[in-house]
Amino acid sequence: MQGQPLKSNIAAFSADLDENVRTLQALFEGDNTFATRLVESRAAPHLRCAVFFFDGMVKNLAINQSVLRPIADWDGGAPVSAEVLAHRISQVNDSRVEPDPAKMLSSFLYGDTVIFTDGDPRPVVVNTKGFSLRSSGEPDNERVLQGPREGFTEGFMTNLSMIRRRLRTPHLKFTFQTLGSRTHTTVCLCYLDGVCKPSVVKEWEARLSSFTLDSVLDANYLSECVRDSRMSPFPTIGVTERPDVVAARLLEGQVALVVDGTPVVLTAPYI
Repeated sequence: MQGQPLKSNIAAFSADLDENVRTLQALFEGDNTFATRLVESRAAPHLRCAVFFFDGMVKNLAINQSVLRPIADWDGGAPVSAEVLAHRISQVNDSRVEPDPAKMLSSFLYGDTVIFTDGDPRPVVVNTKGFSLRSSGEPDNERVLQGPREGFTEGFMTNLSMIRRRLRTPHLKFTFQTLGSRTHTTVCLCYLDGVCKPSVVKEWEARLSSFTLDSVLDANYLSECVRDSRMSPFPTIGVTERPDVVAARLLEGQVALVVDGTPVVLTAPYI
């Protein structure tokens, strides 16, 4: 899951491992959560790697068992390319070569681990996200006597999975964008293809692209920007924290806007 990549002042990485280490350490200088781990294969001295991650955003056990240990135990021949590192050495199910520095940094800042191997300028991005989230409970302001007791959380992919679980159809579409020039917040436009009018989807995409914000920390940042009329006495944007409500509104032909970091989901057209 990635939207538009953030802008990077790194044009390209080097085939020299030590230079790449210096480049990233200089980029994140002063950030005490930035961690660098150098690891070499015991049986293949030609294999030298540098592993980068942010402490508190990753699963340490996954890095130790599925990244560091396979590299240290590797006894294959030389040279080791980024493809070999991603598809043969790494034991994480989501591991890919990412030659674009901007896309690599976007994934890295969202909790993925980055690996460089000596002799190849292309980084390997490994999904090791592990930041803590609160449990999914019923929203206090939308309690029901009979019905699901599940509510959205601050976890972006968790919220999308709650919607997907209720609408198990290939017609459910998720379209990602990145908003906020400083926060680079990922948002997702959800709709049912064949149920929602294409004109409604295009209108929402146009509205989301028509303004520029420095930061998007909550769905309310976007509500005032995309609503029909700020002076209307009637609500034009629906707000909910319940996945069953979002599923019902999608079945009615509405679109839903899910924002990373908030349990609030916007739906429209409300009336």
